[in-house]
Amino acid sequence: MVVEAVRWADAGSRFTQRFEELVAWLAQRCDKTTIQHEMRIAWRTVGVIIERVVARRRSPVDWTKLHAISVDELSYRKGHHYLTLVTDLERGRIIWSKEGRSAATLIAFFREIGYEARAAIQHVAIDMSAGYRKAIEWRLRNATIVFDRFHVQQLASKAVDEVRRDMCAALATAIETLPEGSRTRDGRCSSDRGTSRRTRTTRCPASRDRT
Repeated sequence: MVVEAVRWADAGSRFTQRFEELVAWLAQRCDKTTIQHEMRIAWRTVGVIIERVVARRRSPVDWTKLHAISVDELSYRKGHHYLTLVTDLERGRIIWSKEGRSAATLIAFFREIGYEARAAIQHVAIDMSAGYRKAIEWRLRNATIVFDRFHVQQLASKAVDEVRRDMCAALATAIETLPEGSRTRDGRCSSDRGTSRRTRTTRCPASRDRT
């Protein structure tokens, strides 16, 4: 048997490169089961094709040129299955991924890139994960940790909501402690009730003309 290399297919593949490119394009827009039925290939073949396309198109990464990275997690299956993703913020591309979301997972990335690359990293954006923070503080002693904007805003909104709840509870308690004659049936002060009546009955001439 004679095997000859061709430009339109990879070695060991039963599909053309254009077919594999189409499968990879669909993988960014729908699930593997849908691709399996539409393209009439096995479910496992979809994953194999995606791996080949990524290997073919992925350019090599120069770890020593990393200066600002982000670390985030991605849930890829029900039941707490996560991937840790590392992104080059200056070039806007994912450069590394590994199953798990612990400190050990991120430490594996730092070991892979080596000491020189670790020394070049100056900023790391994370989502306040204690595991990620522990790994960064241990392996990147000179890097500045930046908490991403979404989680900072989320904590600020939660704090404002807690203050609002406390103030409402304190106000309700203060109203309940007022003397009996100073509160109306709806719980408001009698002086406030009179003010609201005057506000409702007092109208400017311009408003009367419009009606």
